[in-house]
Amino acid sequence: MRSRLVVWTLFLLCHIIISDTIGWAFEPSTPITPPPPPSNKPTPKQTLVFRESSTGVPVHIIGTMHYNPHSIYNTKTILTHYGKTGELGGVAIELCPLRWEIYQRKQPKGSLLRGILDNEFQTAVELASRYSAADIVLADEDIEANDVRINEAFSSSVRDWLNPLGGGWNRLADDLIRGWGESVDPSLMTDENDNGEGAVEYLSSLDLFDVDLLSGAPVALVRYASAALMRKPIKVTLLFAWISLLIALLTTRVGFDDVNALSLSFLGGLVLSISMAIPLTGRVWLFALLGERNEIIADNIRLECRRIAAEDGDGNGDKVCVAVLGLAHCNGVKRVLCSRQD
Repeated sequence: MRSRLVVWTLFLLCHIIISDTIGWAFEPSTPITPPPPPSNKPTPKQTLVFRESSTGVPVHIIGTMHYNPHSIYNTKTILTHYGKTGELGGVAIELCPLRWEIYQRKQPKGSLLRGILDNEFQTAVELASRYSAADIVLADEDIEANDVRINEAFSSSVRDWLNPLGGGWNRLADDLIRGWGESVDPSLMTDENDNGEGAVEYLSSLDLFDVDLLSGAPVALVRYASAALMRKPIKVTLLFAWISLLIALLTTRVGFDDVNALSLSFLGGLVLSISMAIPLTGRVWLFALLGERNEIIADNIRLECRRIAAEDGDGNGDKVCVAVLGLAHCNGVKRVLCSRQD
């Protein structure tokens, strides 16, 4: 019993040291100070500041790489700033009620796993609870409903891929082009960006390939894999086993001695994978995982903006709606909030 207590004590000390070291290592050299929206000052990287089109309420989207220490630091710094200045009107996060319940049950506040699997969503909720009386908005689509959308999108992609003469390939191409413009790079959709206030600014590749963000990617990857393994051990184990099997088959069939054969095998497999993967999964990614969820997330953020506007008078006050989203959702959600008025 005593030895077990010693082991757990050493483990907790190591965890505290590692957590503090990670937090210190990934803090930007220059503190992040969010601009008062709307502002002519440049916004911090991976963030978007604008006004929701129908209410005029300021919205500050924090784009994150899930579990990334730098993204967590951004979230903490920006929310603390708005909280201390009294500008925090509401907080929306990219989770549905079911996924949030899993977070709370598996890694509640103060638990060991909460520290090890530190993440931007729980950080946002904990800070919002400290500074704002408003409820947290769980803005994402229900995960079970999204699973149905994913299956439907994949099934339709398979049917179209197998029907090139019946226009299937044309439909796939049209959807990929439209989905890219709506969800990834809305600046390509000039008609929707013409809102009478000049060009709408979106995140670019410079936000993604940021040194601070990329330096935290290895930690994020380990945390993400660990969290997935904890929540769905069988599925994740089978996935890792399948990937390992593919790697083993590639290396044992060709061998590292025959570099030319290995290169040709790799290139041939890459071309085949791309020719099938992009058509079959592109619609799933651009619509089921991004586009349709962007619409739902934006609608829920808009509802929160209306609540803030109703409490704040004309909606042009100081209160800000902060949304903590994955980087892939930021541009698509802003496109909806800036261009569509109900």
